Amino acid sequence: MQQFFRTQFILQGGKGMKGKYFLILCLLLFLCGGTVSASSGGGTDSLRITDENRFDPEFYRQPEARYASQGGEGRSARAGLDFETYIIEQLQQFATTIDVSGYGISNGKAGSAYFQILNSHPELFYVEGSVNWRYNSSGMVTQYYNIKYRDAQANIQRQQKELEAAANEALTWVDDSMSDMEKALVIHDYLVLNCEYDQERLQNGTVPAYSHSAYGALVSRLAVCDGYSHAYSYILEKLGIPCELVTSDSMNHAWNMVSIGGDWYHVDVTWDDPIWDCIGRVLHSYFLLSDQVISDSGHKHANWSAGHTAVSDTYKQAFWTGIQSAFCYWRGNWYYARYNGTSRTGDVLKKQELLGSGEETVCSESNLWGSYGGNYMYLDFDAGRNAIYFNSGTSIFRLEDEKWAEMVYEPELSANQYIFGFTIKEDQLCYWLSNSPNVSRKQSLRTHPVPEQALSQITGISAENLTAVYDGKWKLIQVKGTKNGDYVTYAGENGMFGAEQPEMKDAGVYQVSYKVERSGCQPFQGQAQIVIEKAEPIYAVPEGLQIVKGQALGEVKLPERFFWETDTAKKWRTEGEVICYVLYSPEDSRNYKTVSHIPVKVTVVKEEGPDTPSEGDKEEEPDVPPEGERPGEEKPKEPDEPSGGEGTPGQPDHSPEEENPDTPPGEEQPSIPSEVNPEDTEKEVPSFTPPKGLSGHSGKMLSSVKLPAGFVWQTSESTRLWREGSYTYYVKYVPEDTKKYVSVSNIPVKVQVICPEHRYISEVTRAATRTRKGQETFTCEICGNAYTREISLELPKKPEPVSGLKVTKVSANSLQFSWKKTEGVKYRAVLYQKNAVVATGYTDKNVYAFSKLQSAADYQMKVTAYREIDGGKYYADQEASVKASTALGKVKLVSVKGQGTGKVKITWKKVSGAGGYEIFMKTGTGSYKKIKSIAKGKTVAFTKSGLKKGKNYSFRIRAYKKSGGKKAYGAYSNVKTWKRK
Repeated sequence: MQQFFRTQFILQGGKGMKGKYFLILCLLLFLCGGTVSASSGGGTDSLRITDENRFDPEFYRQPEARYASQGGEGRSARAGLDFETYIIEQLQQFATTIDVSGYGISNGKAGSAYFQILNSHPELFYVEGSVNWRYNSSGMVTQYYNIKYRDAQANIQRQQKELEAAANEALTWVDDSMSDMEKALVIHDYLVLNCEYDQERLQNGTVPAYSHSAYGALVSRLAVCDGYSHAYSYILEKLGIPCELVTSDSMNHAWNMVSIGGDWYHVDVTWDDPIWDCIGRVLHSYFLLSDQVISDSGHKHANWSAGHTAVSDTYKQAFWTGIQSAFCYWRGNWYYARYNGTSRTGDVLKKQELLGSGEETVCSESNLWGSYGGNYMYLDFDAGRNAIYFNSGTSIFRLEDEKWAEMVYEPELSANQYIFGFTIKEDQLCYWLSNSPNVSRKQSLRTHPVPEQALSQITGISAENLTAVYDGKWKLIQVKGTKNGDYVTYAGENGMFGAEQPEMKDAGVYQVSYKVERSGCQPFQGQAQIVIEKAEPIYAVPEGLQIVKGQALGEVKLPERFFWETDTAKKWRTEGEVICYVLYSPEDSRNYKTVSHIPVKVTVVKEEGPDTPSEGDKEEEPDVPPEGERPGEEKPKEPDEPSGGEGTPGQPDHSPEEENPDTPPGEEQPSIPSEVNPEDTEKEVPSFTPPKGLSGHSGKMLSSVKLPAGFVWQTSESTRLWREGSYTYYVKYVPEDTKKYVSVSNIPVKVQVICPEHRYISEVTRAATRTRKGQETFTCEICGNAYTREISLELPKKPEPVSGLKVTKVSANSLQFSWKKTEGVKYRAVLYQKNAVVATGYTDKNVYAFSKLQSAADYQMKVTAYREIDGGKYYADQEASVKASTALGKVKLVSVKGQGTGKVKITWKKVSGAGGYEIFMKTGTGSYKKIKSIAKGKTVAFTKSGLKKGKNYSFRIRAYKKSGGKKAYGAYSNVKTWKRK
């Protein structure tokens, strides 16, 4: 059957070669070619795309890289843009003339250079297919002019938004986990499902320019071959998959070449869409073919010109060539349909790996298509509802989970009638009822609103926060409470959900959203946090360090990744062993802590030679941690010492506000040994107990923390206490007997910082969207303590159900309804006759009328309010409905003829649905009176007797039917008059 249609269409001049007579061809080429006007100083030329040159391969080559010469003239040379970018920029600004004098384009290349850019950029669909240009005496083009656009600028800008929205709708079929091959497949199937070949207008010669564009294929959903190809290229380029148009002038046809895994393949979306359009059917005969296969006797492509060769036969034996339904990716699996000849069933199948060997039957349907063998079961993916729908021969189903499906609609069928086509469009189940699958003209489709699911809530789902130390392994959250059949996906900061958890291996704080989907339930969404702390690095403390008396410490070389914390300008004048401090900075500073205050022994030795420092050199103070080495650290304040006492500079300040950047809040700084001045070696080291149980309030100074007698703050007393937690500061112990005992510096003590009263202010730190939850952060004004609260998804607000629905006008062939208006709301009105949808309309008004209806017929009208948000429709939870009947038709009075003395016979045409008729008569200029009521709707004649000679009698009739014990009347008939002579 398919080959029959294909052959028929080639003869008619559609997707294949058009019938051309040689003389006509020559004449057309002469008349439709470019026009030239020349003079000794240059001239003009032009090119217009026609049906005869549309598929010239020269117009589809990739644009040549051209750059403005340094000495070029005009704005183009000064712009500094390559030719392709420059032309695109000008066309996007709706320029009607473009200065190209700087690009060195010859007259003979001007037309092809221009159209190569148009055909490489489907987003320029709004530019007319003609161009004029001027060239100078050297034959070089200076200007394109008389550039035209297909609509007004405001309309084009609206169309650009429509194209972008339509492309984004197609991208809802794509999952981030898909390979390039899989993405190319689902976009191929989406286009075949949602675009119809513009066969009707092709046959009568009225194909509009838009049908040759991506806009036609994606927005108007009517296109011819180059429209399909531009749309496919447009979407694949958005996915980062190289895709180009290929044409054959002899075939009068365009298709695509796409690069998958470094190899090029042919894809002909057009020839995979049957003619006439059969909704739901998706062929895969022309998907990812090599040059050899697409040109064989079964595929019949020839004489194309492309910039690539397709030599790979990787997908030559792919199983999809026998599949005539769309491939739908849902909940981590691939779904498609196939006829099982053994069991004579239509099967919905699934695979976890598209090219894997495992194939599982999800459900089988035996309600097939009578005597017609083969498969007419078609699938469609409704991204808005995240559901797959499919048809059997008699019903439409929704896939509920991986093992069963629910019937959602069963249309009324006449004898030997089956569903031979199915898809979803505009929230409607669209289906084709027929006695035969053969399509010889445009299908007459029927529709029914997609039934909304009554979804319950998922409960008992949770995921705990996780805190771990970096170990080089990925960390994962554990979602608890799921059931068999649940589908769990995860999203990181970008809000894009996928089957794999985001990469969480390096140290840091990660927010992970998770979503649980369960059949018959609303998706559950939650969030968990993973904190990966930096690990302690492994290192060897430097040993064997020596320094010569009088030498600066900075001249002592440390092992790699170690740095002096002690002042590198320090010198010593006495021999011996001193303690200095170094810092270790790991190479992987993201995942490992920087370790400070590492004590190392440095031996001060005597230098042999004339450069030994004299005794007059000033000796530096004993070692202390360095100053100015770490941003944010404040030099400790040296306390006043008792008379005769000797002290050393204190340790760096570690206030919560200026803590070591490598130490998280609340984590103690590494403790360091207290220091004693080497010159005090003759004095005794006093015994003391470091202060314990110290505490202070957030917002106060360190000076507010009282120390025991003998201890003074070495950390600056003006240090402000900030966040709650335990922090290490430094004190100095000054003994009472400073002649006998040395003072001890750099004694670490812990101070517990407490906020006396939290006063929180809130700030939305991440706004909620429809796909990602938000976050509100609460921060204490006193201590800086912070916590976060999750903000629910920004779900669109559904409108309230329609109220006040009523019938406002009735006629024999129309019904008008009205209801109460709600601002900012639109309405979907659906008229039913029994269970079948008669008509569907959309309006932003609170009145809607249906016309061209049957007379005396019963109908039910349902109206649902909805809001349009980001291109989607969000409907009220309930619909309003009212029943109504059209009026009886107007009776046609056929004749009034005399039937003997004083008698007249009145005849009329039967009115459909009539239960009877009432006949009225008037005499002369009097009033009408009812003379007869007929109780049978099939009666079409009545004889009136007793009419008097010389009188004029006028007759009229109206039909009626009984409803609820009352009569409903049709309009009065025309009037006929009879005079008895």
